[in-house]
Amino acid sequence: MNRRHVSVALDNLADISVVGSRRLFPTFSKVVAGYLGAAGFQEVGLDTLPGTLQLAKDLSDIGLVGDLLDEDIALYNFVNEALVETNNAYENHVTRN
Repeated sequence: MNRRHVSVALDNLADISVVGSRRLFPTFSKVVAGYLGAAGFQEVGLDTLPGTLQLAKDLSDIGLVGDLLDEDIALYNFVNEALVETNNAYENHVTRN
């Protein structure tokens, strides 16, 4: 696994105004609404597409794809850690004010 790719991806994400993840989608929706000054995705739900789990299993059996998935998982974990920390800081700020 080449962590340099994860580092480059994180650098690219740092240039984006709003970043979210499936796990924290309600928070992402709230941030988008605040950033745009209008309703974001509050009424939107994220569903798993049929066949997704089987496709993931099939792809993970391919060596190169497995390596890429490892990098994606690392990137996902780094992003989620940052999102949780940011959300906690935001909630603490809102609570104090």
